[in-house]
Amino acid sequence: MKTALLLIACWLLALIPQEQGLNPLISLLFNPDREIYGTAQLTGFGGILLTLYLANLGVEVVLRRRFQIAGMLTLLVAWIDFINASGSEAHWLLLLALSLPFQVLGLLVLVRGIQAFGRQKG
Repeated sequence: MKTALLLIACWLLALIPQEQGLNPLISLLFNPDREIYGTAQLTGFGGILLTLYLANLGVEVVLRRRFQIAGMLTLLVAWIDFINASGSEAHWLLLLALSLPFQVLGLLVLVRGIQAFGRQKG
């Protein structure tokens, strides 16, 4: 559960460059302009709920790690949607650097989830 909350917090604080400067994702998540950000907002809220739900499942830790990959990938898709919706012309290395904590934690979740696929209950 701690990993899921940390993943969501890092995602919400990831910065996206815009014309007005750098904006954290949390401000774009609640932006009233639904025409521009609507799809990304729905994907983001879905990713947050999916990550929290899968982290709270009453299953063993190995299965929880496997399923948490789905929540992490949904958050990654929402991050990409927000970048595309914001019309940012920033280089991909800058975008990666601005969301480094989320990317590193997401990679950790992915690696731990892949490791969990190899384990057997025993």
